[in-house]
Amino acid sequence: MNLNPEQYKAVERQWNDQFARARRGQQHWQAATVLALLVNMALTAAVVYLNTRQQIIPYIVEVDELGRANYTTQLPPQDIRDEKIIRAFLYSYIDKARSVISDGEVMRKNFEELYAETDGAVRRNFLDEYYKTNNPFVKVKDGTVQVEPLSLLNQNNNAYILEWQETTRDQESKIIKEERWKALISITQNKKMTVEELEKNPLNPFGIYITGLSWAKLK
Repeated sequence: MNLNPEQYKAVERQWNDQFARARRGQQHWQAATVLALLVNMALTAAVVYLNTRQQIIPYIVEVDELGRANYTTQLPPQDIRDEKIIRAFLYSYIDKARSVISDGEVMRKNFEELYAETDGAVRRNFLDEYYKTNNPFVKVKDGTVQVEPLSLLNQNNNAYILEWQETTRDQESKIIKEERWKALISITQNKKMTVEELEKNPLNPFGIYITGLSWAKLK
């Protein structure tokens, strides 16, 4: 089919127009795709940032007889000056640190909690050094050690003197010896634990840490 010059130019213009429209359309969806990727990256970064900043914030909610909320307020950070909490925490801590029991799995879990509740410097400089020569998983071959807390004295805001009795028994549960011990313990608390911190250290929900520790047998 032969086209005269005018018809050829008309066909060429039509082709150019179609190509230009297709090119513009391609540029539009490419720009939209890039924009969507940028928005997605920004949202992802925002979610990651908020997760790292997220904190567990308790609230007090007052309700009426019908269960409707009348009053809501954020619970302020709680300190650890409740003597009952401190006493329970320290009694449990010294029991896990000094007891020797026949159930190896329970003793392993006790050590996980013990180390989760202890500051890094105390772990390295005191606990690790002590257990090098007093490995409870070796000592249990000779018998067990039962810990009985006796008293707790608050020396100052963050330091306590704890006394306890240890009863050592042989493999037949016969008492070999009874000794009294004393420890000087310093503590601190992370009052604003984030979700991330709680996930890293779920064994210490109170956020209480031993920052100083020494013990000695009483004569």
